[in-house]
Amino acid sequence: MGLGRNEELHVSCDYKGREDDCPKDCSRCAVSIKTDGDVALSVNQLNDAIRQYKRAIFLEPTFAEAWCNLASAYGMKSEYHNALLAFNRAIAIDSQYGKAMYGKAVTLRNLGMLDDSIKVVYDILQIYQSTEAEQLKAELMKAGAKINVPSVNREVLQDSLRYCCSDILRSNQLLLDDGSAPIVEEIYQPEEFAKSVLAYCKKKYAAFGEQKIRSECIITSFYGAICATIFFYRDKAGMSATTNYSYLNEHIDIEFADVNAERLLGTKAGEEKAEGIWNLITPFIEYSHDIFRREWELSDELILEAMKNAYKIGMLVAVHDQTIINQQTLGQTVAGTNILSDVIDNASVNENTGGYRIVKSIRKKRTKGVPADYFFPGDNNNPSGVLKILSPLTIDCEKAVKDGIEGKNSWDPTLCKLIAENEKYTFYNYGCFEDSSGGVNIRKSNSNPKDVVFFGKARTYSCIFHNHLVQVDSSVHSGHQYLWIRHIDTGVEQIFPWFEPDDGSTISAFIKDYVQDMRLDSAEDKLIISVSRKPCSFVNAENEENPWYNIECTYSLVVSCENDRFIGRAIFDSEKTIIVFE
Repeated sequence: MGLGRNEELHVSCDYKGREDDCPKDCSRCAVSIKTDGDVALSVNQLNDAIRQYKRAIFLEPTFAEAWCNLASAYGMKSEYHNALLAFNRAIAIDSQYGKAMYGKAVTLRNLGMLDDSIKVVYDILQIYQSTEAEQLKAELMKAGAKINVPSVNREVLQDSLRYCCSDILRSNQLLLDDGSAPIVEEIYQPEEFAKSVLAYCKKKYAAFGEQKIRSECIITSFYGAICATIFFYRDKAGMSATTNYSYLNEHIDIEFADVNAERLLGTKAGEEKAEGIWNLITPFIEYSHDIFRREWELSDELILEAMKNAYKIGMLVAVHDQTIINQQTLGQTVAGTNILSDVIDNASVNENTGGYRIVKSIRKKRTKGVPADYFFPGDNNNPSGVLKILSPLTIDCEKAVKDGIEGKNSWDPTLCKLIAENEKYTFYNYGCFEDSSGGVNIRKSNSNPKDVVFFGKARTYSCIFHNHLVQVDSSVHSGHQYLWIRHIDTGVEQIFPWFEPDDGSTISAFIKDYVQDMRLDSAEDKLIISVSRKPCSFVNAENEENPWYNIECTYSLVVSCENDRFIGRAIFDSEKTIIVFE
């Protein structure tokens, strides 16, 4: 939230939105004069800034922002008593002026009045969620500051969290007609799960501050409960053999519990259903932070109470989801959009050819809607940031291949590798790992070595095929596998969802394809990609109608280009089936 203020109590320009009516008499305009003071303050011309702020206050005595900035100028001159007087004047105008309150706390600390300073910090944290105030509080307490805060009954605060949880469940119709909560008794482990998540978040987000830790604790408890509930309906034996947290830790990345929960519910970020779920838990997160601020030295006990209630909300969201209700009723898993199951269930099937079943897929190529991740980490000659394809770079690729790239951190990739070339261009993976993954693509003109441009994200396997750079990763973590095809001159990209599950899948999202190799067959004018499929261990394939669902196998994806149109054929020799992607 940060530090705020009551805007109704602050001076603003009378001509905002109708600047043409302004008389332009800046010498009599307090707002204009205060702005001149801000400019002087920004370049450390403190005496000039003080003079301008005093002129603005003379014209508008209730100009709280001018009083606050005057105090800041005095503070920068180490005139702390004058600064304290000015901050007090600003707070007298707006008693919830966060910037002035924080400035007063810092000034009191600088005057050695630690107990008075921490009292002001306490007042700030009763109103605002402020990382600055939290950090100042920690510094003051470490320095020995003491405060007598009003005693708060922790049980009352815990009850408040439970009441808020009940209100959310009731208002979203997640309770039964008799008002009871339809929890799943077999896996209802709120306390154990909350303690494990708390330990994880404290370690994972330690560098981001207490507020970040608290938020992630609640979010992970909520979405983690959704995941655990759905997994229970799909693998009761597996869930019964361990704890919720241990099971999730083996099957998903806890950090991305929200993404996995959305996927299991058949939705994704940005879609109406996903937004509805987030909007359901947001009021509880905000209310929890309000409760946390009432306990001066926040205890794990209060955070755990919030997490247990978030866990309960998450479980009931999953229990009431129609997809999960269907699974519970049927006692089996609902099929997702596996590369085989979706095309066989939904596509037209031709007559057998050469002993193989030929199936035409319904999947279509994409040009947007898939995260391209075009981030360039930068080096000594180029700024880092999100770049457009074909953005010029100053890079000596040959030197980088020979000497490597100096990493900024211990985990930085430091290699530069040549990955593909033809008569016109040479392509490099710049800033990559040993296996060529990571980093970015660089395109260098062979006729002009200084013509070096950014060419997107690097991937493990690359080759030039029909005037396009074709790329694929060996595997993908917490996402979907795609074939990326980019025109070597224009950079125009096509994205083909020809592997594993497609977006919007549910259980099939845990069935993964691993690319073993990609090679160019010049004689046949085709690309051949060797793929290994790993099934999802907790799905019972015998319950599925078609025999190709969730199998462990290898297959070849053969890519051809016909009249500038790319076609893929996934050949499953073990199943005598060919999936055709057009």
